[in-house]
Amino acid sequence: MTQRFWIVKSKRPNSKNKIEKVSVHTWELGKELSAPIWQSRKIQFSRGNTVLLPEYPSCIEPIWIGGAGGDCYLGLNNGGVHAVLCADSPEHRQIETLPSRFPDYNSLRGEARMNEEHLIISGVRKILSLVNFRGKFYDASFAGLFETGNGKQIDPRRIKYAGVYNGKLCIVPTYPEKKDLENGKENKDYHVGSLVDALTKEVIIEKLTPFDGSGCKQADYLIHEDRAFVHHGDWPDEKITIRGFPSGEVITSIQIPTSEGFILHQGQVYDFRDLRQIGEDGVGLMKSDVKGRQEPLFRIPQSYTSAVSAGDKGIFLALYDSKVDRSRLISHLYPDKPFLESAGRLAFFSHRDS
Repeated sequence: MTQRFWIVKSKRPNSKNKIEKVSVHTWELGKELSAPIWQSRKIQFSRGNTVLLPEYPSCIEPIWIGGAGGDCYLGLNNGGVHAVLCADSPEHRQIETLPSRFPDYNSLRGEARMNEEHLIISGVRKILSLVNFRGKFYDASFAGLFETGNGKQIDPRRIKYAGVYNGKLCIVPTYPEKKDLENGKENKDYHVGSLVDALTKEVIIEKLTPFDGSGCKQADYLIHEDRAFVHHGDWPDEKITIRGFPSGEVITSIQIPTSEGFILHQGQVYDFRDLRQIGEDGVGLMKSDVKGRQEPLFRIPQSYTSAVSAGDKGIFLALYDSKVDRSRLISHLYPDKPFLESAGRLAFFSHRDS
């Protein structure tokens, strides 16, 4: 079994081009990056808006139908979705642009348009999850959950996460907008922070992700087998709470300074944790279910952008040096031997080929 990676590459603007160039590539161990299978376009704002912003993939989900390796959906920062078809065959490649899940800001004028453009700039309109469920693809965002191919809305709630757990397509709604509350909707109707079956609307775990972080940030989570790992709280009182799945019962709670997300590697859940817990600087890859002092599996340079598990080849990390605008792809097992070096900022996505 081989593992193929999708990599997003961002290049700084030069003197002639004042906007970042963003592209998507495929990569396999021992090879160079592929030629771009997708390249960004400039997001068109109103003339009064001085911000220059390119399309940027916020999530990627491969399509494995009919043996067409390399095809994928790209969820973008402006609320749109692109389908890249025949990505491995430049002569047959097609890029389909699916409609934005949000109102068309181009039809708006004045303050209304500026408000919508501000939401794009601040990241509120980006696609947050793409999910393959029983051969169909779904995308989740603050516009709701949609069946990606036909644009049918499956759930209208503002959604922070979507995924498949125990054979169910699940979502985690966030708070409704002010205008929804004014129209009579209540938080209880949203099941805010709960893990919900998107199709049956059954609440699987009540209040899976609390909103007790700075600025009422919604907690992050990872579900592995019969446990849910939830990172929440406000610094310096942050926690990783482990809950039984699907009962929701709290198994244990672990005090941490702060963490930058979870990763599942060879059956173990790790998180990218601030090392001040053990009197060091930087970020370490720590076992998420261990209380008290522990030595990190790997001390990570602070310039890392993303990480994926590559099984017995280790955890692959993309490291970025902003001073020279260059990236390295390494394994935590062989940190001094980069698998690839490239100009620009690289970010990992991955998928196993069968």
